[in-house]
Parts: sequence; structure tokens; C-alpha cells
Amino acid sequence: MKISLLAILLSSTLLSKEINIISVEYPPYMEAAREDQGMAPRFIHAAMEGSGVDIKIQFYPVKRAFKKFLESESLILATMRVIPPGEYRMIPITKVKSNIFGMKDKKVLKKIAYERGLYKIKNLLKGKGYIPTEMVNYPAGIKMLLADRIDGIQAVELTMRHFISKEVDQRKNYIVTRKQPSYEDHAGLIVKKEHAHLLEPLIAGFKRLQRRGEDHKILKPELEKFAKDDTEFYLLDDYSIIEN
Repeated sequence: MKISLLAILLSSTLLSKEINIISVEYPPYMEAAREDQGMAPRFIHAAMEGSGVDIKIQFYPVKRAFKKFLESESLILATMRVIPPGEYRMIPITKVKSNIFGMKDKKVLKKIAYERGLYKIKNLLKGKGYIPTEMVNYPAGIKMLLADRIDGIQAVELTMRHFISKEVDQRKNYIVTRKQPSYEDHAGLIVKKEHAHLLEPLIAGFKRLQRRGEDHKILKPELEKFAKDDTEFYLLDDYSIIEN
């Protein structure tokens, strides 16, 4: 019995030393191909440096990411706007704007693409009178837009700018923000209400970064690449927990 109890205590201690984070691809916020995995993971790792807590970040497509998050004791890097219904807590890292992007000369916007699995965005578009059209990801959506198969894309502004910059078709220069902002939100680490204790070491780490003046230094260089005239919008002075 003593051995079993000791094993349980050791197991609990080990589990408390690791935090599992689920993420989707939204560069420059989160990007699996980068060594630092994007500016949000870089911020998190910097905040937890020396804490003894191991941060494990795994990337998945949107639908699978939501499924894994809902079925496990983990956190997800996302915005409150897009995750499935439920009671959640968030510690924010930065902010996002989501706009409709379309071709500059398109007169009427009706058929608007959204990323597969983002049902709340689908409903948002429906509510505004658009015809929601599913896209696999941002690069696929840009191809659809250039081929005139859709009229626009509901997209996170910095992520859309990132992928437009990678597109080789020079018609990309005619892709502009048509409706802005459709909405603004915080992006950060979200956890189910019953697992809110997972945020405690992260809150402490974020506050350490802020006290040392390193929080903005980590985010600002990345933000200036895609939002040079609007960088201050994305930087936070308060990392308090947000409840939905």
C-alpha cells in the first residue's frame, strides 16, 4: 500500500512538471516548420525558462486540434472566438484582427471562405448574409480567390498577410482587406474551466517576462514584419485571465 501511494505521489509530481499545449498553424503566431514554432510558442518558452516546467507543443489540423483539446487535460493556443462552445479560461499573449480579404476590383462579396472546422466563423458569415464556403487552409483559400471560385476569405489579418507574401502569383498584389475589422479578439492559451490550475505556472511566467520588460521585446520584431503601422494594437500590458 505504501509503495502504491508513493507511486501515485511521484506520478502526480511528474505530471505537474509537464504542460501539454495543442496548436494549429497560424503563422506568424504559431508555425510548426519554424525552429521556435512561432512568436506565441517563443513567448511561452521564454516565460517558462528556468521554471522546471516542461512545455510540450503539438500541432494539428483545426478539427483534430479541437477534438484532442476537448478530450484531454491540455491547453490550446487559439482565440475564444473559434473554439467549440464550453466554459473556458484564457491567459492572453497578443491580439488578433480577423477581416474579409478579397480582390481589389471585386464589386460584390457574397461567397466567403472560412477554414475547415471553424464552425463559429461559418455561422458568423451566415449571420452577415454571406455564403460560407469551406477551405482546407489559407494557401488553398488564396488559390480559390485567385481562380475566382470565391469572393473573399475570412482570415486572421497577420496570418493572411504571411501567406500572401509567400504566394508566387503576382495577382496576389490585388488581394486587399475589404471589410475590417470583422472582429477583434485575444489570442493565447485556453483551458477548460475544470483544468484552470494548468494556467497558474504560466501566469507567473508571463508576469516575470513583463517585469523584466521582455514580453514586448519578444513579440515586437515579428509584429513589425506584418503590422508595422499597427504594432501597438497587438501588444498587451495585462496578462490577466479572461473568462468566456
